[in-house]
Amino acid sequence: MKIRKELKTIKKFIPEINKQSKRYKIGKNILLSVAILENINRPPWIRFFEKLIPRKVLKVNTFGIMQVNSARHISDEESIEFAARKILSFRCGDDLKKLGELYNGSKDYGFCLRYVYDELNLMNNI
Repeated sequence: MKIRKELKTIKKFIPEINKQSKRYKIGKNILLSVAILENINRPPWIRFFEKLIPRKVLKVNTFGIMQVNSARHISDEESIEFAARKILSFRCGDDLKKLGELYNGSKDYGFCLRYVYDELNLMNNI
């Protein structure tokens, strides 16, 4: 996985990620890691079409770049705030594997989250 490339695809959301990271006192790289993984799993072109299709037809309940549950369509920016609140509610601290499992429901997601997080930290130290 090329983290630098993925970071470029979510570049426009970094100011909102920074804002919500400070607001909810969650590490910026945690929110960035989730954004990268969710953007890979459901890229912008899919999210674009989801906005055009009525919810009843879609039968999905997750929206935005962060793929959070919502009773209505929400913007990518709104999903970042929803995700920050969701992550805060888990009270996992630095246990990213557990956080990933709770966020996505998959043990594999926890490992992926840890990988992306570690790569981001390495990039910050270069």
